[in-house]
Amino acid sequence: MAPILSLPVEILLQIFQNESLTAADVARCARTCRLFHDTAATCKIDYNFQVDDVSRSAWRLIRCLLVNPALGQRFRKITVTWHRRRPRKPKTWAKRWRWTRPGERAKLAAICDRWPISHSDMKKGMNSEVLLPILLFFTPKLESIDFGQPITGMIYPGFTYREGIRIWEHCQDEPGCDFKWTGKDRWDDGRDYFQAIGAMCIPDELLWFYTALDPNDWLPGLSNIKEFSHGSCTDKGRRGWPAKQLPKIMLLPHLETLRICRCSALQSALPKDIGFSTRKSPIKRLELINCIFRTSDYETLAGYTGSLKSLRCVIDETPLMRGEEWKVSPEDLVDIFLDSNGNTLSRDQITIERSDFLIPPKIETDFGPDDDSYYYKSENSSDDGMEDDYGDGCVDDGVADGGMGNSESSRNDNGGNEDIRDSNNGINSKDREDGGEDSRDDNGGSGNYSKKDEGQDKESEHSFRESTEWSDHEWLCSVLNLYPSYSSN
Repeated sequence: MAPILSLPVEILLQIFQNESLTAADVARCARTCRLFHDTAATCKIDYNFQVDDVSRSAWRLIRCLLVNPALGQRFRKITVTWHRRRPRKPKTWAKRWRWTRPGERAKLAAICDRWPISHSDMKKGMNSEVLLPILLFFTPKLESIDFGQPITGMIYPGFTYREGIRIWEHCQDEPGCDFKWTGKDRWDDGRDYFQAIGAMCIPDELLWFYTALDPNDWLPGLSNIKEFSHGSCTDKGRRGWPAKQLPKIMLLPHLETLRICRCSALQSALPKDIGFSTRKSPIKRLELINCIFRTSDYETLAGYTGSLKSLRCVIDETPLMRGEEWKVSPEDLVDIFLDSNGNTLSRDQITIERSDFLIPPKIETDFGPDDDSYYYKSENSSDDGMEDDYGDGCVDDGVADGGMGNSESSRNDNGGNEDIRDSNNGINSKDREDGGEDSRDDNGGSGNYSKKDEGQDKESEHSFRESTEWSDHEWLCSVLNLYPSYSSN
């Protein structure tokens, strides 16, 4: 039998790209010999972009691409998964990142000046979703994006101001940050201090990806997208994500397949004109799952199309505070899309279903042990030692957006009426720019700090310091399928 090294490179490439092989498997193969190394180095990359994961993999990837931009040519698909920080669960608290290598900030500033990306918010190093547009700058051959089920807030689910302050300070990853915030008096719930420090990189558009959607000037990674999926927002529940973003997604220049779940026109109707009224979407296959649209919104949506070959629409029947205008007839829906796509779409290519929107069940995940209750006890309480749970300034758990720095609506997820109102618990990320340095105001006057133990060792636990972590080569091998130079030794 012929040895495996005698196989053509094309066959070896098919073997290495087999779905049964993990990234670690391919990385090990790449270390065996020069042939395997060179072959594996040409494999296309399907990358999992982890938002706010404790590994800070997104930041590490951008640092590598700043040094070697050619790596971005291999990316074909990006799947976004969301790992936001959870109250009282330190295991989920991703530390702040910093751009410390020579030339990094200058390169990032040049990219941000060229494209609609906030450089100041990127330097704050807390919300890794802001790095997604940067990744799209380096990936011009990208063909598919699965945006997952976004969580717009920096913290999820609902949290108290005291919990938000604790997470913010812990994530600074600096010596001496293991302290406890104490209010000026028993009525001080921490809101003032929380808002003073909470420049948490939340844009007005809710997500940084939305700000990068510019039909007049697409990022390189969006210019060749053929398939796009956007799930329901985990922290928005039945309210969905804003419909005003949908037309810009539909106008991606080479988009063929679009799957949308729980897009909502509750707060504003689907815009008929976003400044590109003469353009038509190239979409051929469209799925609309449990979207909250009026008949007029579907008419607007159909107006953006003209070459559909397949349509699947699941009409939401969840009881909400909606009148007759929200009731959509399947027959009318078929006629609406046939009017705009009569040359390419027929009735047998349209599927209309009815379904209640069900919030996805919570997946049992080990988020680690709870944080020390010491940090959440109010020292100004009349009851000595009483733990200050959710009575001490709560960013309403019912909001369920968990958004540090995100002013959103309160909701009732019991299937009844929605109460949409501004909770005024948000923080404008533009109110304060820290220039990449610590944005904490130690003299803010909104609270005091007491050390947990004055005699304890104040060395911070730098879990991901470069001096004790893997090198870039080792990390790339284990996570990204990028391989170090082969050595015969």
